[in-house]
Amino acid sequence: MAEEPSDVEFDDRKFSDGGLYYVVTVLAADYQAANSVTDGIFPAPDQTTGGEGPVAGQLVRIDVLFAEPFDLPADHYFFVPQVGLQTSSDVFRWLSAPFTGTPGDLQMWTRNANIEPDWLRVATDIVGGDPKFNGAFALYGETIND
Repeated sequence: MAEEPSDVEFDDRKFSDGGLYYVVTVLAADYQAANSVTDGIFPAPDQTTGGEGPVAGQLVRIDVLFAEPFDLPADHYFFVPQVGLQTSSDVFRWLSAPFTGTPGDLQMWTRNANIEPDWLRVATDIVGGDPKFNGAFALYGETIND
């Protein structure tokens, strides 16, 4: 079984309390994604839905700068970025990126109230089959050796 994310929060950063800053850049005003997983997240044995089909919207890049660095010991971590929306009709979707299969390259996981406290892999568990994919998320920083 794959190692799924846990609910142990090691840190919490918010724009509203000055813990992070961000810049949103619109990369494409009208963008089409071939498949989506938004509401169709169900517990086993009904988890493999194939996705919910194509969606359209803006393609944006969000650059985030943390006010204070993370100081984490070497280990395995899952980041769970959360995005606040202006209205209840707004929808935010993470764009997928190719799964490289390199060591430490894990698939994108998701969940909703239907499956809490569990998590599902978006490609393997929900969409089903190949190709696998990651969330389009990159983390840059410096390694500090003591």
